[in-house]
Formats: sequence, C-alpha cells, structure tokens
Amino acid sequence: MTSQELDTRLEQLAIAGETADILAAIMLSEKVPSDRVAKIAQDWVNYARQKAKSPTALSEFERMTLIFAPRCKQVHNPLEIGVSAEQWAKNMARTAIEHLHEKNESMPMKIGTKVREIEVDENGELVLDTNSQKKYVLGYYHEGKYFEAPGKYGIVLGNPATVEAELKPFDGYEHNLNDLRIKSEIADEALSSAEYEHNPKPIEGYAPVDDIYVNPASTEPTKEFDYQYIEFLSELVYVQWYLADGTECEMGWHPSIALEELP
Repeated sequence: MTSQELDTRLEQLAIAGETADILAAIMLSEKVPSDRVAKIAQDWVNYARQKAKSPTALSEFERMTLIFAPRCKQVHNPLEIGVSAEQWAKNMARTAIEHLHEKNESMPMKIGTKVREIEVDENGELVLDTNSQKKYVLGYYHEGKYFEAPGKYGIVLGNPATVEAELKPFDGYEHNLNDLRIKSEIADEALSSAEYEHNPKPIEGYAPVDDIYVNPASTEPTKEFDYQYIEFLSELVYVQWYLADGTECEMGWHPSIALEELP
C-alpha cells in the first residue's frame, strides 16, 4: 500500500469508528515506524470524532486543506517530506484546526460565530450616526461597486494567517519556492475608495488579496511571500459573508471592532 492509500484507508476506518489500536496495528503491518503509529492513529480518531460532532469543524478542515494545498505542492520535495503533498496539506489542516480551536478560548470572535458588520473609519474607529448609534453595513462591495444586501450576515472562519504567523509550517522549505508571491506594489490611489475602505490597508504598498491563500500561484510573481503582511492579517478576523437567503457573497478580513455577534 502506498502512503497515500494507507492514509485514505486509515481515514475511512477512523470515520467508521475503529479504535486507535486497530489503526496502529494496520500501520505496523505496513512498516510504519513504531514510534510514530500511536500519535498518527490518535490523530485520525480525534479527527473522526470532531467530524461526527461538528459539521462546522469539518468544513473548516476541508477549507484549510484547500488553502494549504497549493503551497504544499509548490514546496514539496519527496527527499525532504515523507508524505505526498496532498497528505501534507491534510496533516497541516488538522494541526491548524487544533491550534485555532485551542486559541478560540481567548478570542473575542470564536470560529462559527454569526456576526454582522459595523462601519469603521480608516483609523479603525466606529462610525456613528447623528444619534451616536453604531452604523451597520447592509451590503457588500464587488469590483468597486456597492450592492444592497439587507439581512447580510457572516460566519467567523479560522484565520489561516494565524497559522502561518504562529506555527510557520513552511519554514525551512523556502529553497523549494517557485512563484509563491503576493501582488506587486501599488499606490493607494490605485485602489478604489470603496475597496480601500472595506479591506485591510496595504502594508508597505502590498494590496490586500483575498485569494492569496486559495491559489497563491495565481498572483503576480513580483515579491517573495511577506511575513510582515501575514502578521498583519493574523490579527484580523476572517469572515465568510452570506446574503439573507444563505447565498455566499464574499470573504473578508476585519478588525474585531467592526463585527458584532448575532444570536
């Protein structure tokens, strides 16, 4: 059995309810080093339990896998990493979810929290109406245009930048990078006022790009991956926004002051 086939089999058995001892025995039969089997087996059991009790956690796992997969493929070297790029991304996603859920205990906006957006100015201060009440964002911007969307709400997602900044999973593999870059420097005036107001301000001229994690290879090959920018994003709350009928409309990075929890 290849390592990928073994991982697929272990995942199936864990979801079916097999114990860590059974999974460990299978790995030993496939010549997996004995000092690793117990932890790997327990990781699969924990993953299966989380999947069974929490659909949100499962969707986070799948999302994190998709986020990390392009970078894993770019830096993967079979001489340095003993699993496939696909399995490496899954392993990383499990670690990310565990880390983010542990971090949840001290976070004001936990993963899965339902929120609505509050208007803030360019300095991160609340925008108040004539009665000194908070003003809510009832629509969204797309390509510089504003679309009314009454009933718009968001769900807090695990922030992949937090994992990048705190765990640094790709440290040591920089020599394998090809075109892992973020967008070229642009002047502030090149951003439309609408896009600039409702996205994180650029750091040292970098434009905020939502799909940097989804497909980093698609961005312009101009500068190396910037950890200062990642540190900046890691402090923000990452939200999937929905229209009132549940249709996904956008993802965004927001300071916690710009979000209010909904029941």
